[in-house]
Amino acid sequence: MDDGNDANQTAGRHDGPETTGAGATGADTSDAVAAALEALLLERGPLPIEELAAALADTHPELAAGLAGDPAAPAAAGAAEALVARVTAVAQQSDAFWRLPDERIAPVLHHLRRATFTHRLTASEHRRGAIDLEPDIVALAIGRTATGPDGIALRTAGADDDPRADEHGSLLGPDGWLDAHPVGTLLAVRYDGEHVTIEAVDEARLDPGQADAVTAALRDTYALLPTARAPEVHRLVVDTMGLHPSCFATPVAPLRELLADAGLRRRGPWVGPVSRAWSTPAEQARRNRLEEVLTGADACCQQAARHALDAWHAWLERLEGGDDTEPAGEERTAEQSTGEPTGGSVDGRLVDDIDHGGIAAALAEVATMGRPLISVRRLGRWAGEVAAAAPHDAAALHYLQALGADAEADPQRAEAELRAGLAVDADHPACLGFLAELTQDRGDAQGSLSLLQRTGRPVTAEALAELAPFTVPRNVGRNEPCPCGSGRKFKACCARGPVTRPLVVRMRWLRTRAMRHAVRNDPLTVNSLRHVFDVSNGGADAFANVLDMLLFASNGLRRYLDARGALLPADELECARSWLDQPMRLLVVDHAGTDGVVEATDARGGTALTIDDPAAAATAEAGGLVLARPLPVQGAWILSGTMIHVPANGRDAALELVEEHDGHLRPFHLLHLMVDFQVAALRGI
Repeated sequence: MDDGNDANQTAGRHDGPETTGAGATGADTSDAVAAALEALLLERGPLPIEELAAALADTHPELAAGLAGDPAAPAAAGAAEALVARVTAVAQQSDAFWRLPDERIAPVLHHLRRATFTHRLTASEHRRGAIDLEPDIVALAIGRTATGPDGIALRTAGADDDPRADEHGSLLGPDGWLDAHPVGTLLAVRYDGEHVTIEAVDEARLDPGQADAVTAALRDTYALLPTARAPEVHRLVVDTMGLHPSCFATPVAPLRELLADAGLRRRGPWVGPVSRAWSTPAEQARRNRLEEVLTGADACCQQAARHALDAWHAWLERLEGGDDTEPAGEERTAEQSTGEPTGGSVDGRLVDDIDHGGIAAALAEVATMGRPLISVRRLGRWAGEVAAAAPHDAAALHYLQALGADAEADPQRAEAELRAGLAVDADHPACLGFLAELTQDRGDAQGSLSLLQRTGRPVTAEALAELAPFTVPRNVGRNEPCPCGSGRKFKACCARGPVTRPLVVRMRWLRTRAMRHAVRNDPLTVNSLRHVFDVSNGGADAFANVLDMLLFASNGLRRYLDARGALLPADELECARSWLDQPMRLLVVDHAGTDGVVEATDARGGTALTIDDPAAAATAEAGGLVLARPLPVQGAWILSGTMIHVPANGRDAALELVEEHDGHLRPFHLLHLMVDFQVAALRGI
């Protein structure tokens, strides 16, 4: 049961366990109780949880008695309270139920599975082979995979997963799957939990009276919702169906049109009244974060930052509230996005505020909250529009455009923007720092260090240690051996360019840069993985698991290579791409040398591996078992960073897990395995 309070949940989906502590029942009993509860709600309408429990006791006394835990005395003292608690637990575990704004429980999954939502196919969707979920069909809660008309395979995805998809999710199919429907066709979409049905609708046959009833229901339901934050569209729709089950039982106009008729406007996934200004939860979160960032800042900086953020939010509001028949948000032209001619003028004060102190960097930080790639892209595009209409140039605007270009996987354009910014202000710290990062991706540690030193800020010890193997020591003479190890004189080797180290050394550095990029660009996944592996108790070893899962299970490495691959030396890019599908392996450590090399054997296939990785050698012990992800580098291997030590009595379980999933383990696979190891250790097994 979704309680209707979490705007990130969708009806029909939940992440809870099958049982919950003392209120848990067997799976068969839970299913029987859930079916009985749904039947009662369909017969009597939405009910408070106490009345629902009482109705169960009246109509299904045996189920109620068993659920309450005392079949012999269902009316005993405390039995009623126990029944309510356990009915609540069953409802929470089931996708079938939804808590309405007035706290009653409704069988919304039943309503959704018989509902029909309509949608007008846009030119952008037809071209992309996608039907965007927001706002018209998002409430259907279509699964990640589904079967479409004529048995075709469909799936849902977001813009970060598939370039054809909208940022808020789209229904995708094979090439040409929408060709039978011309642009502008009104489609009726249904979903029964497995199959998606899509049919053209004759608008002349729609019932305008039913549309008026749904419009009124949407308006009335919105009035019942809390005013502290804007609700998501799907919540409004599901609440409406719970309160008015006849809504969407037959085709009516698309939801976006009904919302407008109800005096509501949509901004991204959120909805609010047309009659007054309102903020999205994302905007509120950005403002709160900006206040944290500005703690202790001068009043002038605080005022400038707030003015700049408000201007960006105003631009976003026009973008998110634009004409839904236009292309998806990422494809809109500047004029469509802003609602103003591109050639319009911009108040010089706004440019000065963005260029004031570290305001641009603060804006970039708050933009990474929530959906960082999409938000940073938009921040860059907004900065481009401001720059095009500004009365004077500003390095900070070039910096923000560089961030946007990088988020759009165009690092060369990002470099060009940064150099343009430095042409305006040669000492701009943000431009220098970001260009230093991109310069590292080109393999030029010396150039990166020079840029960092120009910022006027001390280079951290961590950064110096990372760059040191690839920079030239000050005491190297022109006729001395080159520090790259080639055996040639320095003047004839690396004197005029970056120090070239062996590929295995450079790939360890690339691994570090990819991790840093992934952490910054996917903070939500990082936080989720931290909770999974309990970093607070597990320390550095647990965070190594987070980084491995972030890079591989969550595709962080793939995103880094897509974004920065154009800058990487060819041999590094080729090697890194060979890492993408590397599995985790159970390794038997044969030898761990003081030279940083580990000799190991794959317990599954018997393959011998030479692992050239000083960090791994420092903790590996001969004869030990480790679960790790070896990454190939020209006949040798390095590790992704994680190395889970497996007790001898855990060998069979670890090997079975690796074999079952062919080494492609997910976070919870690792968590369950490590918990099993801990339990066995506590029991002395």
